[in-house]
Amino acid sequence: MSFEQGVAGVELLIVLATLGVLIGIVAMSLDDMERCARNREISAEMRALQVAIDMYNTRNQAHGAPPIPAQKTPVVVSTDDPLAAPYFQRYLSRSTKFRYTWEAGGARLQVAGP
Repeated sequence: MSFEQGVAGVELLIVLATLGVLIGIVAMSLDDMERCARNREISAEMRALQVAIDMYNTRNQAHGAPPIPAQKTPVVVSTDDPLAAPYFQRYLSRSTKFRYTWEAGGARLQVAGP
């Protein structure tokens, strides 16, 4: 038997298949990490918006200011929007990235997506 130097085609295919599997595992892991980060971002922003609603209700509505009107269609809460400004401008540092709906007075706050 003679010893051949070099790489056989089968060996090369095995290495490429192994690399393909490893790349697939890494790609799926990155996708899960991205989804997890997005969920955390939504959760944090929703908490900030709920705090803004609660602060408005506590400080303003207690002194006779009108309640936050219901928002049935999903919207981005903009601190520059003249309709939202009386309710959110003082209590949010920036506009929201995601869209939200809520009932009158800010009850049942729900995220509707980006």
